[in-house]
Amino acid sequence: MVVFPVPIEPTNNDLGVKRMKFNKSSHDYVEIFRFDNKVFFCKPYNSDAYDHIFEFIDVEVTDLTLFNQSILKEKVHTPRINDTNWSGCFCFLSEFAKNITKDDGPLSMRKGHKLNVALLPRNTIIWVRNCSYLGEADTFYNEFTYQIEHEGIFFWTSNSQSYNCYCWVRMSVELALERIKLWKTNHEGYEPPEWLTEFYLMEEQLDMLYPLSLWDRLTLSVQKFKKFIIKK
Repeated sequence: MVVFPVPIEPTNNDLGVKRMKFNKSSHDYVEIFRFDNKVFFCKPYNSDAYDHIFEFIDVEVTDLTLFNQSILKEKVHTPRINDTNWSGCFCFLSEFAKNITKDDGPLSMRKGHKLNVALLPRNTIIWVRNCSYLGEADTFYNEFTYQIEHEGIFFWTSNSQSYNCYCWVRMSVELALERIKLWKTNHEGYEPPEWLTEFYLMEEQLDMLYPLSLWDRLTLSVQKFKKFIIKK
């Protein structure tokens, strides 16, 4: 169960976002998570130290049932090295696998790091992996079309990139949560894979976050437990 923060007088905190009151009555926000001793620390997507090969497909997915579509290659963007316009951080939406930071987990390099929790509005548009709820083999976009010229004549051609399932597409938080729900329906009893709940939070979206104190997190845990008991 999530809560609605009511804005009051802004103050400084370790996130650099506005401090808000805690209100238990709304479902307009969802919990997000990040493992980092620097909290929600943002840096350029590509830099001298970090080179991420997976590109951003500049399109918003609004229908979870449309798979393996074609899109113009010009819609695919690769951020330049040290481009601060693409600064952000990798987070998890709603949940993550229990072994995520263990020695055999995909984020083993973050083992021992602080787990940071905040709330994000459900109507926020975020960058998620280009994977449908059916899995990595069925992507939203898998073919990229572009024009080539030969002897003064233009032709349309296309290609399919390796690992394009790990590229990024835009999606509302609400729809991303629905994608998680659909995947879990088909994989009952399994923990969500990294690609399903991971998303890229842009630096300018930090102002939308409501950081949770230890007391807030305890309150949420109690609410979730009560909801679980009622369902049983």
